[in-house]
Amino acid sequence: MILMLDCGIRVGEAANIKINDLDLKVGLINVRAENAKTRIYRQLPISSKTCKLLNELAKIAAENNCDYIFQSTYGGKVNNTNIIANFEKYGKKAGVFVRCTPHVWRHTFSTNFVKSENGGDIFTLQKILGHSTLMMCRKYIQLDNSDLILKHKKVGLVDKYLQ
Repeated sequence: MILMLDCGIRVGEAANIKINDLDLKVGLINVRAENAKTRIYRQLPISSKTCKLLNELAKIAAENNCDYIFQSTYGGKVNNTNIIANFEKYGKKAGVFVRCTPHVWRHTFSTNFVKSENGGDIFTLQKILGHSTLMMCRKYIQLDNSDLILKHKKVGLVDKYLQ
């Protein structure tokens, strides 16, 4: 859940992350072309907190002689269906009583990334999400009026011209 909130990775891409796909010193996940929905290789930046958590999972995977970071209860790669089911389960446990799925969290990541106070831009977001068009990227961003007001105040064009 933390990984998806941190970088908006797709559930199928997350399930296929191997130890060798991680560059935890730099803070990157390599999404191999064969695992990407668009079949295009990309790198996802992740926070130092997420790196620490993934490092712990990598140690467990190595101890279990498994290449995959996210493992099933019985060992081996976890499947997408289990990840989706666990989102609902752990979301409720954490007090999230709205729809809680990996895809909703991908939308949440996208919207929060471009919010005015966070400073992300749609072009960077497009590359992170792995979208080929801005139109597709735009479908993931749902800003409300308070976001628009904050951004407008931050830009403050009239204030720059009228003093």
